[in-house]
Amino acid sequence: MRNKEGKKINTYGMDKNEVIRELKLEIEKDPDLKYYLNNEYVEKMFELLIEVIENVIEKNNKKVEEDKKGLFCKRI
Repeated sequence: MRNKEGKKINTYGMDKNEVIRELKLEIEKDPDLKYYLNNEYVEKMFELLIEVIENVIEKNNKKVEEDKKGLFCKRI
C-alpha cells in the first residue's frame, strides 16, 4: 500500500525499519559477524533483501485475502 506521495506504507505488522533494526541487533550479538559484515555494500544488500521479502509478503497477503474472498463467494 502506498500513500499520496507514492511512499510505501505498512498497514500492519513490522515495517522495513523495524526489520532492519532487528537484523542489526542480531549481527551485534556476534562479534565476528559484526567485523566481517562491516561494509556498506553488505548493508545495501541486506536492505535490498528486506525490501524484496517485504514485497513478496505483501503480495502473498493480498493473494490470501483474494483467495479468502473467492472462497467466501463460492459458499454463498
